[in-house]
Amino acid sequence: NLPETTPPAAIEDEKEDCSSGFCQTTLIDGYTLKYKINEVEATVTMEVTYDGEAWLGIAFSEDERMGGSDGIL
Repeated sequence: NLPETTPPAAIEDEKEDCSSGFCQTTLIDGYTLKYKINEVEATVTMEVTYDGEAWLGIAFSEDERMGGSDGIL
């Protein structure tokens, strides 16, 4: 089962250079986010994984609320 609350936003690792390689963070138990900042293209490449069966998605919000946010499943 998926958690009912939204996981906290990933915090960029202070010592890792996420533009030359992928950085990785655990959002909550079982959920992992790998990401790379592509400065030249002005994009971010992400991979979200879960150790189990679940639909996964990622969304962006300016106020940590679902309404009006952009999301990808």
